[in-house]
Amino acid sequence: MTIIPKNKWQVTLLILAGTLIVALAVFSYLVFGAILGASAQITLSKKEVALMQLQDKELDSFKSRYGEYQEDLNKIGQLFVDGANPVAFITFLEGISSDTNITSDVAIAPATNKEGALGGRNITFQIRVYGDFSDVLKFSEKLEAGPYLVRINSFTVKKSQKDADGKVASADAVEAYLLVEALPR
Repeated sequence: MTIIPKNKWQVTLLILAGTLIVALAVFSYLVFGAILGASAQITLSKKEVALMQLQDKELDSFKSRYGEYQEDLNKIGQLFVDGANPVAFITFLEGISSDTNITSDVAIAPATNKEGALGGRNITFQIRVYGDFSDVLKFSEKLEAGPYLVRINSFTVKKSQKDADGKVASADAVEAYLLVEALPR
């Protein structure tokens, strides 16, 4: 059975109905596409809200226990050398020099643009020490066990003919060069 229009009104009505059906299909496709996109956005927004609520809860938890962490955070802060004014670290080096009966000269090495062994931009100190070999080893042990986060990158030792004052050195006397990296605040 075929539909053959008999007059112009029926042809026009048939074309109008076909156009209407196509328009409804396009409109439905666009509407449902927009609904799917909006629902995906709502789901993403809900996940973001849940994440923010979790982060807020964790932050409140940290704030409530901050007093417990304060002492440890202060200790961590003391591990770092004041990059603008490293006097306290140099005083520490002089203190362990006198404790271990050696003479030391401390200088800050020129800055480099590469990342240090400890990570980040470190302060590098050049330390030259004079004394008996066992005392120099004690100095390096106290330096590494001290209250600062340091790393000895280079440790060169040679027999010394003269001491720090230019006098003839003892048989066990050595001269050592240390290249030490420290993390700045």
